[in-house]
Amino acid sequence: FFILAVIISRTIGESVLILFLMLLAVAAYTPLMCASKYQATVGMRLFKLRMANIDGAPVTLQQSLIRSALELVFFIIAGVGVLYFLVFNFMIERSSSGQTLHDKVANTVILAD
Repeated sequence: FFILAVIISRTIGESVLILFLMLLAVAAYTPLMCASKYQATVGMRLFKLRMANIDGAPVTLQQSLIRSALELVFFIIAGVGVLYFLVFNFMIERSSSGQTLHDKVANTVILAD
């Protein structure tokens, strides 16, 4: 993203603004798509997955934002993508509901259709 922001801007201020807007768009993608009528990102739809409430109803934008924000926080805390993957797969296996910690806090679940 940084290289693209530098290429298409004329000043450092423009680069920072473009980079911020690009990161905002990327951060908003998952919550907006999962709170839409599709209940999933494009990748989730390819694998026939969707995000839902505990009872199977569509999630609200607030739930989707909470889940995505916590997922990012937990990813940063883990520090390494592989560690993140292993820890949360372990949590899913130990959870009777198939939920990760960020799913539990947001009252969401990923369902296979």
